[in-house]
Amino acid sequence: MRRSLVLTLGALLAAGLARAGVPAGEPANAAVEVALRSEAHLEGAFVRVADVAELAGGGAEARSRVASVYLGRAPESAASRKLTARFVAARLADDGFGPKAVRVTGAPAVLVKKADGSANESASPSAERVAPEADATGRLDHARLLTCAVSFLASRLACAPERLRVELVGARVKNGAIPPAAAGLTYAVQPVGRRLLVGRVRLVADAFLRGERVAEVAMDLDVTRFTRVVLLTRPVRRGQRLTSEMLRAAVLDVRGAGEYVADPEMAAGQVVKRSLDAGTALELGMIEAPVLVRRNRPVRLVVVRANLRLTERLVAREEGALGEVIQVERPGTRQRFFVCVSGDGTVTIPEGGF
Repeated sequence: MRRSLVLTLGALLAAGLARAGVPAGEPANAAVEVALRSEAHLEGAFVRVADVAELAGGGAEARSRVASVYLGRAPESAASRKLTARFVAARLADDGFGPKAVRVTGAPAVLVKKADGSANESASPSAERVAPEADATGRLDHARLLTCAVSFLASRLACAPERLRVELVGARVKNGAIPPAAAGLTYAVQPVGRRLLVGRVRLVADAFLRGERVAEVAMDLDVTRFTRVVLLTRPVRRGQRLTSEMLRAAVLDVRGAGEYVADPEMAAGQVVKRSLDAGTALELGMIEAPVLVRRNRPVRLVVVRANLRLTERLVAREEGALGEVIQVERPGTRQRFFVCVSGDGTVTIPEGGF
């Protein structure tokens, strides 16, 4: 009888796990294993985890969420792109899948190609490996140059190197010469003018050997920055106030120089300056604080001091958003003074004054 009861409970447990999408014998809270392939051929425009890896463990729902994590744009048909295991793990962590939730195994890197492309590994220099590229001296260390460029860009863009994808398009010696057997060569990188540091970028590296400047090297780079953004989940009209249901956090690769909103809470309650489509990544210049007080409209002054609460009806002589200081007037007089907008149609005077 006891054995029959144990068998029955085991069958019920297995059935429950199956309904939850977890195979029998597999813990529901187990980490999802992301086994990278050595090569992946894509037909779409974007790369997701499911395109480059085999997933196992963790339950069907967890695997589905991991599979949909965005890794970047697919390469052009005549090019390829290498994604390292370290990069994939960093992207998963950005989307909330830490070391306890996922385990990246398999190949140390996956080479991504277009399904109809015939690109080889050397067609896509990356931050992990650079194809040897001929130059005037034949002695430039492209891998070292690229490492220095990535470090410089990460510092200037205030982001981790894992948040950047940097491809070396070309490098040449502008002034001086790289001496033979220059094993101790170091580089000091600097930008050219005030150009943007994303998209197509040109940098200059001064080459030093034993503390002496020996050459100036020009580098052309293709820089993509991964950043946390807030996406619109639906279209919005100009002047419409945003709510949390309209916003979704994501991490995308961006090539522009826009300053993006990083947290949905920063955008909730703001209004958009122009009509925007669903899927738009919000930039700071797209939103503004809503106007809570209109010019020549009545407002209510509320002042609270200890156990005393005073209210008074006034007329606003300026419009203002939350936290802005505006001028108001007492009705029937010409007495004007400054107050701070504290809410929709309400103002206050800070305890310390202005």
